[in-house]
Amino acid sequence: MASGSRDVLYAEPIDQVPSFEFNEAVSDVFGDMIRRSVPGYDTVMRTTGVLVAEVADDGDTVYDLGCSLGEAAHFVLAACGDKALRLVLVDSSEPMIARAQERFSAEPNITCVCADLLQVEFDKAAAFILNYTLQFIEPKARTGLLGRLHERLLPGGALVLSEKVRLDTPTCDARAVRRHHGFKRLMGYSDREIENKREALEDVLVPDTLADVKSRLRQAGFVGIQVWFTCLNWASLVAYKSGGHA
Repeated sequence: MASGSRDVLYAEPIDQVPSFEFNEAVSDVFGDMIRRSVPGYDTVMRTTGVLVAEVADDGDTVYDLGCSLGEAAHFVLAACGDKALRLVLVDSSEPMIARAQERFSAEPNITCVCADLLQVEFDKAAAFILNYTLQFIEPKARTGLLGRLHERLLPGGALVLSEKVRLDTPTCDARAVRRHHGFKRLMGYSDREIENKREALEDVLVPDTLADVKSRLRQAGFVGIQVWFTCLNWASLVAYKSGGHA
């Protein structure tokens, strides 16, 4: 995990909580914030590297979209060993991409790009990583983005996708949310911090159901869709383009 400060951004009383942004303050504490907020985060990052290594060969391009501090890319490098990959890290947050650039300054095959994912022209790639990113994109634009990623994948290429998800019924979803808040308390967040963060993310992070995520992937043309990790209201999937390794 990249170094940073402890997350206390929502510890004090806030009269009117502003909408969540990936700004300088968030980027400074993001490593701590996401580890204490997302169940299984370390497992997801490490396994992302394993999944990418299955489909990426020498000379292939891999994209990490919504890369934040570049944690997934770190484990892709570790899992791929001596393979000569081209990694492209994309994030719309200037503070995040600046920190990723600094982190990988000694890696000549890693390029960091500050851009809106919906505006990027992608090269052909062996894999796309989309961890905890699609949930921040307007729902009406999500299937179209997945379709563009599928079109740019090489045959047998993979998409690794992780999301916060809504459960299928209001009762089950409310229970999962309560459990997630319980997890955050165990990770050291106060009730005030949990509530302030929840309010900040309202209408910013808009989760799909897991069924919706799978449906979007199928509509985009993906096959071999597998849910390989779930915990509370968080899920990670891998999906493939037919041909090659798929």
